[in-house]
Amino acid sequence: MNLIPRTAAAICCSLTAICSLMAGCISHHTETVAHVDSRAWSAGQQVSVTLENGDSLSMRNIDILLRFGRDLNTDTLSLNVTVLTPDSVSFTETIAVPVAFEHDGGSRFMEISAPYRKNAVLSKTGSYIFTFSHNGGTISGTSTDTSTDTSAGEITGKIIGISAIGVKTTPVRQNR
Repeated sequence: MNLIPRTAAAICCSLTAICSLMAGCISHHTETVAHVDSRAWSAGQQVSVTLENGDSLSMRNIDILLRFGRDLNTDTLSLNVTVLTPDSVSFTETIAVPVAFEHDGGSRFMEISAPYRKNAVLSKTGSYIFTFSHNGGTISGTSTDTSTDTSAGEITGKIIGISAIGVKTTPVRQNR
């Protein structure tokens, strides 16, 4: 009786089972970001990222990613998000994104992920173009105004400190 083929088969089955379990733990998220001039992102200036979608069936969460520095001059960003779908459907909405730098003494930049859509299905395969612009921001509840200047300590429509913006998709785990 030859035990080597049985042992090899048992090891192969065990490794396959372990790999299958481990694959379920791996996050298959997608991130795409674009650079923003951190010295001054003017109100109305557009920044776009393209998200390639090959899966038109799975649910996923979509977050907005922001990277910003200590010099950020707002605590809430009024963000316009326009999405152009592969079949040329476009929609725009304005959302408020709270942004606060948590000073830990060491880092110069902070990244946040703000929820945009939960349990979304991107029903078309192809390119989804996310275009971002802003209407200004607020500092401690005071709304920004695009016509004022910061030289006299007033709030402006230019956002200083944001260096990147984009989207992240994460698959939604479903109980089966």
